[in-house]
Amino acid sequence: MLHFKLINSKSALFFVSVMILLSSVTQSWFYTQSNEFLRVIGIKDGDTVVLLTNKKEEITLRLSEIDAPERKQAFGTVSRTYLSNLIFGKEVKLQKSGTDRYGRTLGFIFTRNGTNVNLEMVKNGMAWQYEKYSKSPVLRRAQIEAKAQKLGLWRDPFPTPPWEFRRR
Repeated sequence: MLHFKLINSKSALFFVSVMILLSSVTQSWFYTQSNEFLRVIGIKDGDTVVLLTNKKEEITLRLSEIDAPERKQAFGTVSRTYLSNLIFGKEVKLQKSGTDRYGRTLGFIFTRNGTNVNLEMVKNGMAWQYEKYSKSPVLRRAQIEAKAQKLGLWRDPFPTPPWEFRRR
């Protein structure tokens, strides 16, 4: 049996904090490396979803390297609906790429048939490549092609990128 002798309440608080941190880091690492499929149980907007693990734990995921229109922005609802039609209620694989300043998991998600959902959003004009955080030539090319074909948000002659909309 393991015995811990805690010196005072500060030590106890520190110990508990470290254990919580380790469990969340371990959980995040597991879902980064796992071949487990996660169920999409929520669509917050065109670039943020909620995933459910087999252990019934929820993960809020911000799709990496893309930025979709905000809900109150032109095309925000269309983008959210497109993402919902693509993956809501379905199983996806997560390729974690980090954590953002709000504590959300960042990553790419893939459908059972291997479709890169982040790329699909850009390819169909439902999101921008978030160039501040992405140098992907694949996303860049998808955005150029969607713009040339006037797909999705590119139908608007002067679409406002979400990062500019949020500054207003």
